[in-house]
Amino acid sequence: MSCVRFCLISKDFLSQTVQTEPLIVNSPQCLSMVTGAIHYHLNWRENQDLAVMCQPRLEKLKHIALFGHLQADPCRYFNPKDSKWTAIRCSLEKRLNATAVYWDDEVYILGGSTCQGFEKRIDCYNIPHQRMYSRMEMPSPRNKLAACVCQGKIYISGGIVQSEYGF
Repeated sequence: MSCVRFCLISKDFLSQTVQTEPLIVNSPQCLSMVTGAIHYHLNWRENQDLAVMCQPRLEKLKHIALFGHLQADPCRYFNPKDSKWTAIRCSLEKRLNATAVYWDDEVYILGGSTCQGFEKRIDCYNIPHQRMYSRMEMPSPRNKLAACVCQGKIYISGGIVQSEYGF
């Protein structure tokens, strides 16, 4: 519920529907968010700062990782809470046109190309343990691919596939 911007919901709907919902009533944290939004609506002339009330709540927001080869520190993460970049120790071999996905506190870097050709390697950076390791390979070398995670599986599509004869 911390993602819901209750102050953007009408006061009537909040007080008549949301505030009476048993799941909200039984959760002190949720009830506090709803009553805070109702209080905002009742005192809107005094509380002109709607932007502050409606900001996303960052308590559970994690770091944003960046893996790139053109910087002096190719692996870094951004912490949205303090707006700072921090270098990450990683042994990632430089490659172009790889793609990355995040799942279960790990960043998976898939495919791409090096000066030796297209890669089918999957590198993984474990965020809590701050270590890089290689995982199983993709079925075929692939460059400029797209990827996503759905229900614990990584799906890849598109890109350029290198055959045994080159491109």
